[in-house]
Amino acid sequence: MSAVLEFGRPPEKPILRGIDHFWTEIRKIAAANEGCFTVVEIWNTTNRTDRSTVKDYVHRLVKAGFAEETGEVRDLANGKSLTPVYRLLRSPKKTPRLNRDGSLALQGAGQQAMWNVLRGPESRAGIRAADLALCASTDIVPVTQQTASSYLKRLGAVGIVDQLRRGVWRLNPKHNSGPLPPRILRTRIVYDQNRKAAFAPILAEEDGQ
Repeated sequence: MSAVLEFGRPPEKPILRGIDHFWTEIRKIAAANEGCFTVVEIWNTTNRTDRSTVKDYVHRLVKAGFAEETGEVRDLANGKSLTPVYRLLRSPKKTPRLNRDGSLALQGAGQQAMWNVLRGPESRAGIRAADLALCASTDIVPVTQQTASSYLKRLGAVGIVDQLRRGVWRLNPKHNSGPLPPRILRTRIVYDQNRKAAFAPILAEEDGQ
């Protein structure tokens, strides 16, 4: 699912949208309401997200078995607006990334694998793009040296990784913000998923790498 993010806020300010935010709020609201939640409740926690975007993600959760419709509705405006009630069935901390049919989406898996390597022991003394690609690749999601080189350069441009010497990079400790990888968007802006912050105000669409 390609997520369009509007960065109209100062750099490194929270952006309350996208499936990571939706999932966090679904878990929070469900925990406080005997496992139940509605699309409207999730939508109300966002800033300028279309309700249809939230609804689409909830439908994917249902198809994947993470949630189900209860058959109940909630009255939002004296009978003029009814919203279905959903029940959360599974609540892993990691955000489910799903295709429309409920199958697991691989979008962003390459960036996740590279980020895991950058945070791990393999790169503590610095790492080259070729080694990053080798360590991050799997049979299902191969990572090319070109992709790894581009990722390192983009992270280096905003200070997330430091260039120790020509072609050798190491994660800047102050930017080791958590397990979710900084995402390179199609405008080449970097988005920190852990801090929910962008590094520049711009309209961007998530890169599927």
